Amino acid sequence: MYQGHEIFPGAPPERMPDLQLAFRDGYRTSWRTPLGGIPKDLLEPNLKKWSGDHAASDVVDTPGVILASRRLAADDPAIVDLAPTALAFFGVPVPAEMEGHALLAATP
Repeated sequence: MYQGHEIFPGAPPERMPDLQLAFRDGYRTSWRTPLGGIPKDLLEPNLKKWSGDHAASDVVDTPGVILASRRLAADDPAIVDLAPTALAFFGVPVPAEMEGHALLAATP
């Protein structure tokens, strides 16, 4: 369990959680849990290779790849850029307190 101010520094207090539940390093949800399944056992062995599911892990430990059909406006995209990119794409103002920036260049 982490305190919100420790893991979301600078976030607006009204949007910051008091506490954030997380997994211990090396642990994650089961393969069935994100799909609504309930594993029979409390703990089960992981016999599958990681394949890009949305396991609860730190982005520092799980680098990713961004594929785009358009040229990106930044050479160093990050996961925090995805929300501002989606908002800008749909013409929704990006809140000033939001981290990241829009990745798609403005179209003429």
